[in-house]
Amino acid sequence: MISITKNIDWQDTEGEVNLDSLADIAVFKATELIDKPIDDNQTLLGKRFLCRGGGMFLVGPSGVGKSTLTLGLARALGAGIKYLGIKPSKPLKTIIFQAENDEGDVIEQLRGAYGEHREGIDNISLCHIGHLVGEEFINTIDKIIEENTPDIIIIDCLNAYLGDDAKETKAIGTFLRQQLNPVIKRHQVGVIIVHHTPKTTNQDRTNWNPSDYQYSAAGSAEIANWARAMLVLEATAVPSVFRLVAGKRGARLDDTVWNNGWIPIRHSKISAEGEPTLRWEIADNVDLDMIKKALIEKRAKRQAYQCSKDEFLAQLPEKGKGKASCIRSGDLRGILQNKQLCSKDGFGGLKLTYANEGIIKTIKVGSTEWVGRPDDIKQMENINTS
Repeated sequence: MISITKNIDWQDTEGEVNLDSLADIAVFKATELIDKPIDDNQTLLGKRFLCRGGGMFLVGPSGVGKSTLTLGLARALGAGIKYLGIKPSKPLKTIIFQAENDEGDVIEQLRGAYGEHREGIDNISLCHIGHLVGEEFINTIDKIIEENTPDIIIIDCLNAYLGDDAKETKAIGTFLRQQLNPVIKRHQVGVIIVHHTPKTTNQDRTNWNPSDYQYSAAGSAEIANWARAMLVLEATAVPSVFRLVAGKRGARLDDTVWNNGWIPIRHSKISAEGEPTLRWEIADNVDLDMIKKALIEKRAKRQAYQCSKDEFLAQLPEKGKGKASCIRSGDLRGILQNKQLCSKDGFGGLKLTYANEGIIKTIKVGSTEWVGRPDDIKQMENINTS
């Protein structure tokens, strides 16, 4: 190893030698490393999927159960048991820092995660911090980590503690690289950070490769660049089934469970002390072909033309009165939807079908489209052109 000394000519952004920033930096020759045994004690999850001093993101939409998934994973960490195909290296002492769930929520989630089996629960601690962000938050957890010596920490969630906009690359880089990295490396702990996907997405990701998911987190691409590992939770067209995708380093998870970097999971309802709670489990007998088929069927249903021509015409006013016998297109769509005669996405195709058959006609007056029988629309056309 070649250590960096105070005599090295290395400058910081201010143009002055920053000796403090060099304290933990060393240069190794390749000949020193190539035959060096890999220290398995640094592994926390999987086959070096997550290691000490490294970070992982758990990403998913709001409200689908990320906190429940987090508690389920924490339970497995504390007991040293496999969970959704993710195996801890041993029972791991874990601290969860969270800001969004109140005590009642946490109690429900703990009951859902543990049920009657409390193995490893002594290894799990929870800490509610709802008033600190940025450097103040990092300094606080630094002290808590030093006092409690965990193997791994969970931060739930990024937006609660960042103190800035996740879209800002500089803010993300400062928080993760300059503030958090020194803490987790000094204490040799791993960190799992919970984050959300963008609020809306219309992308069909069924045929994505797992590596395509590493940029699924809302905000700067620096999130994916920093993370050693990433898990992404997304809904599928199969009712109640989600995909859990390893966006980075999925090959380091159990390949007997993970199907080319993803697994199907669902909520299972259990009863704890007479109260229904939720727990995530692998969805048996669900594969990618089933998910694709369900998506095709869902789209077909959304686009289905469920309304006969007689039912369609029955929604129009009495014929023979020109404009008074016609109806605004948006109003007609709402009527058909309320009567479950047509879906929102199928209305345009239904309208075009019956227009092509000569059953109805449409006319645009200003910004409003009207629908009516051909003779009534013709009267409107004559008025508008006279």
